[in-house]
Parts: sequence; structure tokens; C-alpha cells
Amino acid sequence: MTWNLDTDELNEECEQIVGNLKEESLAAYCFINEQWNSGSIILNKLFQFVYRSFYRIDNAGLTDEFKEAYFQHMESTRNQEPNLYMLCESLHKIKNHKGLQSLQFSFVSKLANTVRPTMPIYDSEVAKMYGYRPLLSYKPIRDRINSYIDFYREMESDYSAIIEQKKLNTAFNQFDSKFPEYKDRINPSKKIDFIVWSAGKLRGK
Repeated sequence: MTWNLDTDELNEECEQIVGNLKEESLAAYCFINEQWNSGSIILNKLFQFVYRSFYRIDNAGLTDEFKEAYFQHMESTRNQEPNLYMLCESLHKIKNHKGLQSLQFSFVSKLANTVRPTMPIYDSEVAKMYGYRPLLSYKPIRDRINSYIDFYREMESDYSAIIEQKKLNTAFNQFDSKFPEYKDRINPSKKIDFIVWSAGKLRGK
């Protein structure tokens, strides 16, 4: 199946969509990237605190063991192409506060985006805008991870086409007009992330 965003709808509603974004979110995202680019984040507790807060990792019922492993994986992936399957599989082995294993694909995509800022971020709001439904939790973990990754690759392809074919230029211009200080600090792929996330939030209201 091919997954594509309705870019016409996003352009038509861009004033409301971009208006729903807060500058503090853009600032936090840029801070995270700047700290990441400044060197190892293993002992950078400020980076870890802001990152966990921005991406709401502390609200997901995950243990300190998970968070430590998460940042270790992030640092070890610094000079590599993120292996989404390996990251999902490894982190899935660490039980949460309820003593259960959980598949945290959204957090894995955020790790990947930190390492490679052109990689999109997946979350429930993005899935909503694409009409994607993850496999249910009783399905085999291998099938669940592969389903996420197959969809994610479609997202990557769609984002590339949107950028190359300038399908969201109206929305991009609205974004740059509202946040001129971030026009060149946030790459086109991340602008799509922000726009799609905001559109998903508005759709859920």
C-alpha cells in the first residue's frame, strides 16, 4: 500500500495548522539538536532532561533502565544510519513500570531524527493524518516492528516527494512567516513533521 499526505488540505488549512504551533516547541527542538551536535550526550544531563520533557518520555511509564539504554543507543548510533529494527527489538526487551514489554516505535523514530535530522518522526498524530493503524499488541513482535518500518519507509518517500515537488510551499511560507527566526534553522523535513503533527492535533479536537 502507498501512503501519501493530502497536501492540498494541509495548504488550505495552513493558517490554522501553523497557528496551532508554539515557538517554545521550535526552540526546544533546536536546543536538542545543538546540544547533540556539541558532543556526547551520555553525561549531558541537561540534554537528557530537555529531551525527555520535550518528547514526553517521562510520561510513558518507562523505567530508568529503559531511558539509560535509550540514550546509550542514541550515542552509539551517532555516526551510523539508525537501524530501526534493531533499536525497536533491543528496547522492547526492557520491561516498563508495569512489568510489561512495550514497543516504542515513536521514541525510536525520535532517536533516529536526532541522529539524522532529515528522518521523519512517527507518532499517533502522524499516523492519524496518513490513516495508518499499527498492528495490535497481540501480534508477533517481528510483524509489528516490520509493519511500523514498512509504513515509515513510505513516510520517508512521501516526505522526499513533497520537498522535491514543492507540494507544501504554501504551508512552508506560512511557517516561515510566523517563525522567521527558524526559517533556516529547521529543515524542510522537520517543517513537515511540525505541520502534520499540528494538523493531527487539530483533527482530534
